Amino acid sequence: MIINILSENNYLADILHKNPDTDQGLYAKTLKEGIVIGNVASKTKYEVLFHDQHKSYTNDPSNQLDYQSLCNPLIILNICTELFGHLLKDKESYSNQAVSWLNKTRGEIDVISCQIEVPVFYINSNWYRNGSFLLEKYFSEICVEHNVGANYTLTVSGNCVFEAINLLNLVAIFTHLTNEDRYDTFIDNSMIEKYIRVLTNLNEVPYFVFYLFIKRAVKNQTQFQMVKPIFEQYLAAQGLTASFTNEDTQRSRIRFITESIGIELPVLDIGCGEFSYYKRLMNMGLKAMYYGVDKEQRLERLGQSIMHRLESENLCFSTDLNHVDKSAKLNIIISEVIEHNSIEDAVMLIRSALNFNFDKLIISTPNADFNKYYYGRNVKNDLNQREAAAFRHIDHQFEFTQVEFQDFMTLVLQGRSDCQVVFDQVGDQINGVQPTQLATIKKMTNESSR
Repeated sequence: MIINILSENNYLADILHKNPDTDQGLYAKTLKEGIVIGNVASKTKYEVLFHDQHKSYTNDPSNQLDYQSLCNPLIILNICTELFGHLLKDKESYSNQAVSWLNKTRGEIDVISCQIEVPVFYINSNWYRNGSFLLEKYFSEICVEHNVGANYTLTVSGNCVFEAINLLNLVAIFTHLTNEDRYDTFIDNSMIEKYIRVLTNLNEVPYFVFYLFIKRAVKNQTQFQMVKPIFEQYLAAQGLTASFTNEDTQRSRIRFITESIGIELPVLDIGCGEFSYYKRLMNMGLKAMYYGVDKEQRLERLGQSIMHRLESENLCFSTDLNHVDKSAKLNIIISEVIEHNSIEDAVMLIRSALNFNFDKLIISTPNADFNKYYYGRNVKNDLNQREAAAFRHIDHQFEFTQVEFQDFMTLVLQGRSDCQVVFDQVGDQINGVQPTQLATIKKMTNESSR
């Protein structure tokens, strides 16, 4: 693993706390089963080399080719902890720290831009696709270029060394957590505290980066309570009143819908996908029938596998909604489905569902009012600008604002005086807006409609 730190700041070695006059600027320290060497190459360049002796960063010690010691993102995290820990303190403490031999503070001398290069950086996840790394959407200071296979060149920059080092750590921790074959790491509370500092040391971090950290790194309620108030306070300084939840948007949606319909009646799930609602309802104790309808025939085998695992016999799958009995009383789910159709087809689909003998029909769809929070302050080119203004997924044909969704449901329910609709939102909340919006249609009985 090689890391090059570059800055036109003549105080670079002082900022890094490395003396060019000691051992000719060389510094060596053991790290895992190897050694990390730092070198003051010049006033404006500091080089770091890690040489492993015995496969410190692989889960497969039998592998003869120990390439992970050349590129694993976890090495960056360990190097920064060992060599540059003072740069990972909170911003105020760092800025006020005295550099005694200069009679200045670090904040006074660390005022010139810095660039950090990692020539070989390992990424093995869907965070890099279509020629772009996910975090490049949120930080224009990140550049990832593909080399060969899962190896990339990573370059990060900052207005100062402090910013560049913290951004490097942010990229490394996210990449480590998302790589499919990552080296096992236990994330304890001290590690969460460290990366809370890293995130909040940076300027104008967008909401979605905090969301990703909570979903990828936070492992329990204690850790969530550690990050929640700090991240919300950080966003408040940007004029955003935020309320984070300890679950991703999909889980929030599933929890809301399953708790709303309960387990007393059979369930019809239109566009059931991989049976997420069935599994949740079974955990709640569902005994009644669950009818899953989806155009993907391959899901039938998956449904059978799930029933076998759960030792149940109450799942019935079909690719045709017309094969489901319309007379039996049931509850209906249409979750994240309508936006994959034209508006006209979505109207027809919901009206087809209204022909069933239902108690509740719950529809969920993305809330377009929230989309702006999925993109940060930086859009690096015209392509990303168009993407930022587009839908959340490439196969969505529309995404409604809250007003548009309410108007749409008014259109759908024309002539249905026997139905009453209530609108809700779920997920993280920013300035009163949440990522998923729902409509719960309740079939009124003769008594309730009087």
